[in-house]
Amino acid sequence: MSSRRRLVSRTNQDAAASSPATPRTQASSSASRSGLPPYEPPVHPLTFSAKQQLTALVDDTDYGKYRKHLATAITTLSNATVESNDTLSLARMKLERQVERRKARESQREDEEGEMEKTEEEVAMEERVAKLEVEVERLTQEAELATRELIDYSEELKRQEGLIRGVAEKAATAPGPRQGRNPRRRRAADGSDDDNSDDPDFEVPDADAGADTPSVTELLAEAQAAAAAQYAAKSMRARYADNNDYQTFKKHVHDASHNGANAPPLPPSSAWFPSATEAGAQGRITRGAANNGDESDEDLVFAGAVSSLKCPLTLKLFEVPYSNRVCRHTFEKSALLEMFERGATVFYENSQARGRNRGPGVRKLKCPSSGCDVMLELGEFYEDEMVKRQVKRAKAAEAAAEGESEGEEERQALDVDMDSKDQEFDGYEEVQVAGTQM
Repeated sequence: MSSRRRLVSRTNQDAAASSPATPRTQASSSASRSGLPPYEPPVHPLTFSAKQQLTALVDDTDYGKYRKHLATAITTLSNATVESNDTLSLARMKLERQVERRKARESQREDEEGEMEKTEEEVAMEERVAKLEVEVERLTQEAELATRELIDYSEELKRQEGLIRGVAEKAATAPGPRQGRNPRRRRAADGSDDDNSDDPDFEVPDADAGADTPSVTELLAEAQAAAAAQYAAKSMRARYADNNDYQTFKKHVHDASHNGANAPPLPPSSAWFPSATEAGAQGRITRGAANNGDESDEDLVFAGAVSSLKCPLTLKLFEVPYSNRVCRHTFEKSALLEMFERGATVFYENSQARGRNRGPGVRKLKCPSSGCDVMLELGEFYEDEMVKRQVKRAKAAEAAAEGESEGEEERQALDVDMDSKDQEFDGYEEVQVAGTQM
């Protein structure tokens, strides 16, 4: 749990260590910090005007900024983790090339003196790879836990609007204050008379009208606690395995750490959360009662890489790979958009209606991939960063191979030149020795 605090800032660490505070104590503490008087629960039901204000508060609240921040945090965390794994993979590839070159030199030796000693560069690279493996593994685990925590926040934000609206509706349906015999005047707390005859919303409630009046803040706190408990009761697989952000994180990190030609596919989602670790405390939810959920669902296996890094439409390497979430096929974005412009068919929800009654309709196109009959929508596509990295990695590997080939040719040419010069020098020595003897 301590590792997660390094990646996700938690402002309630001190509060979490203490006993949980009640809604009233929380409200009073926040009021003391802001200079407001301490919160007092209502003693009478809300007036009609107050109910309208509460409903307006729900309707006017925009959570878009929070959703954007959470999405940006998840993406940034995923990209940073991928970059660290890419760095480790490149270091391993460089070490493998050094080992292969040393073994190639060993095989060319005519004598049988045993294995050649490792160069200082190879030893330094081995030490670097060993340190990177430990550090990258730790960072990847921390990033995965932090990603789950951010997903927990996202799910809580999704529930928040519904909870607040539900509390507002419950408060709106609560019985209003009952009028007393003197609706024109009320006695203020300081004992003075206050004439409210000009206030159309003013009502004088009976003294016992709010005996059972619920506090709106307490209703919200109870609803939030119940929703959080229901979410915590779900298995980790139910919380994360089908989440798009978590699937993207797993796929990208797996691709960065297994980027060879024979890279294994990403294990199925059921293998992400084995029962041995299911009950552990993960994320910011206390998971003492976590369970494995329904394991009878069909496991989803993710391919380690696309079958080809060339678009089936342009027959060129991807520049902006555009992948579909339904059939998982990838195309070049510009080529696919052009196909949609030329051959997409508009489907209407109410096909029997005519004119404007049919609605706007949805443009669909049969998947261009051979053997796929899925009807695709543009909204199902996304720019695939993983495929883009695979193309970049393939280009870098090709350039490195060409560079090594040229370097090997230069080394061979240099060796031949040095051999010829050695032979010339040996012949020159023989001539000199022979001339001296004569």
